[in-house]
Amino acid sequence: ARERGVTYRGRGNEPGWTVEIGPGQRLSFVTNYGEQRYDVEATTGEGGGETGLQVYVAETPVGRLEVSVAKESCADDMSGEAFDHRMVVEHGGTTFRGCATDLR
Repeated sequence: ARERGVTYRGRGNEPGWTVEIGPGQRLSFVTNYGEQRYDVEATTGEGGGETGLQVYVAETPVGRLEVSVAKESCADDMSGEAFDHRMVVEHGGTTFRGCATDLR
């Protein structure tokens, strides 16, 4: 992912999902264990503070997609794997919570 220019890569469980942000403003959200995929250009905003919150917003055919990335310790809820960022995805009326890695 780093070689492709991805800056953040996040994932979560139940249902399985992944998010890749980058290169640039490109955002890729794959959910339902790969059954649904959204590749979009996002706008960004910063929440700032100690967590360095980054927010990415885009529109998809099923509505608004918002991805928040914060620099907070996170552990995968199934494997226990440790990550350096927390990620929250809101899409289609559903909130997905998981962990992410800063690949910069």
